[in-house]
Amino acid sequence: MTRTKTLRIGFFSLLAAMLLAGCAEQPKPVASAPPPSGISPSDYDNFKNMYLSTNPDARVGRVEAVLPDDHRLAVGDIPTSDFQVGDVVSILDGSLNVVADGKVVEVSDDLLYVKYYPPVNDGSQQPQPGELAVRAETPDRDATR
Repeated sequence: MTRTKTLRIGFFSLLAAMLLAGCAEQPKPVASAPPPSGISPSDYDNFKNMYLSTNPDARVGRVEAVLPDDHRLAVGDIPTSDFQVGDVVSILDGSLNVVADGKVVEVSDDLLYVKYYPPVNDGSQQPQPGELAVRAETPDRDATR
């Protein structure tokens, strides 16, 4: 075989391989995981310890679940025995901005159930699992009787 013929066969073989590869089904891009909502567990622990060291009457917990259509959420990692129906909590995002305020509507052994009010911002950010729930001070319950 002449060198020219060998080059031609090689060229057409390479061209055919490239065309076939270009027509083959390409792998679909893998969707990356959505960014985690709320704050990291270590940041949560740091914030909680810092906040409670300066304000021991406060209570800090973590949003565990949100029902945005009902404006309800559940708060865990908080001493529920320190709460009563009607107590006010604020929901803070990872930048410690207030996302919403709400009132406790039910207390269980390990969770608070909160009805939150439309977000205080432009409404584009709803409370998310992992965010902070804070009651800054113990309510004066004697004043309401």
